[in-house]
Amino acid sequence: MAEEEEITLNVLAERLAGLDRHLTQRIESLDQRIAEQFRSSSEATRKAETATESRFEGVNEFRAQLSDQTKTFVPRSEFEQLRNDQIALTSRVDSSAGVTKGGLDARSLAFLILGAGIGLFGIFSRFIF
Repeated sequence: MAEEEEITLNVLAERLAGLDRHLTQRIESLDQRIAEQFRSSSEATRKAETATESRFEGVNEFRAQLSDQTKTFVPRSEFEQLRNDQIALTSRVDSSAGVTKGGLDARSLAFLILGAGIGLFGIFSRFIF
């Protein structure tokens, strides 16, 4: 029985040593995979951060352009006031042009009648006087 126990213990020791080697290899393999996955995820994270930074640079440039553009815009209330003033001035110019045009026609007619009267008076005054 002692021999069986020794064989069993020797076999058990060899199996344990083999299992230990196998587990050590598996652990080393898993460590390598984890390290590789960590490097890959670190690289992916770095690339994502770089892409995010460049995207935010574009967004910031767009915001700056909008800010510059809004500085040159006229506020709505000011635009409406300027537009109302323009409409009022246009209306005044149109109405004064109408009065002036009509006034010139009446004035021309008055000069025509006055000139005709003076001309007729001159003609008749030669015959009468």
